[in-house]
Amino acid sequence: MDIETAGAELYSVPLGEFTARRTDLSREAKASGDKELSTAIAGLRKPTTSAWVVNMLARHRAERVEELAALGEELRDAQDALDAPRLRELGKQRSALVREVTREAVAVAAELGTEASAAVSDEVAQTLQTAMIDADAAALVSSGTLVKPLTAAGWGIEEGGDVIAFPTAKQRAGRRAADALAKSGGSAGSKTASGDAARGDAAHGGKEGSGAGSASGRAGSSSKARADAARSSAQERKREAERKQAERHLAKAEEALAEARAEAEELRASAEAVAERRASLREEVQELTRQLREAEGELADAEGEARGIRRSRDEVKRAVTAAERAVARARRRLD
Repeated sequence: MDIETAGAELYSVPLGEFTARRTDLSREAKASGDKELSTAIAGLRKPTTSAWVVNMLARHRAERVEELAALGEELRDAQDALDAPRLRELGKQRSALVREVTREAVAVAAELGTEASAAVSDEVAQTLQTAMIDADAAALVSSGTLVKPLTAAGWGIEEGGDVIAFPTAKQRAGRRAADALAKSGGSAGSKTASGDAARGDAAHGGKEGSGAGSASGRAGSSSKARADAARSSAQERKREAERKQAERHLAKAEEALAEARAEAEELRASAEAVAERRASLREEVQELTRQLREAEGELADAEGEARGIRRSRDEVKRAVTAAERAVARARRRLD
């Protein structure tokens, strides 16, 4: 057993069984002699309810998560291409898909014994929305090991940040590559410095063995060469400093652009949700108004019928009274 196997099992169980199962897995690892793994399993965090719901979606309806990721990629392509009509079309699809998949995730959770509140449903939708904005976020959702919901404002993706239980394989591979690159860069720098020192020593030794006469003849040219070298070195340092400053500015600008795009996506999604809600409410108002008018018409008809019945009743009463009087007169004549 390793941390991935333990995590895959642990983050698949019903939410109410998480703590007990984590304790069991930690004990099993310790009994097998792997104290390090036992400690790692014991440190795995219990997910929030919304994170657990998304994990269940990723594990029981993985194709739906893939569908979200695919539509998110289309949206990013359309955004990069500044294709406004396509963005509007995909934006509508995105809103509908997020609502649909959120309902499905809540249904899966209910099947597994956990009812999601309205607040939990909102966090699930927010996490799925974030997964469509960024491919790294989609990978975190697909891992099925979230411990808290994602937001479009930002999430930790280095070694999983603090939103998943442990890093995905892709993140670990990226970290190993970065470490290897750092190590190889340091070795290369040391070798270069050593080579430069050796070449400097060789050049210095050659000068000492060349004789006093040639040394005096080279004095002028060496002085000029050193001045040129110093000037060239200063220019190179200046260019390097300017390049690094430009890289920093570019990195900040790219970061600001990414944040602005994410915020724009979030605001656009919110605006669309509000617009759809307004449209839905408007339709409800129209339907209720129609029903009210129909009810008012039916009430008017009923009131008209009631008035007619009252008139008929009064007429019948008068007829009965007249008949009773006629019978009374007839009886008197007979007497």
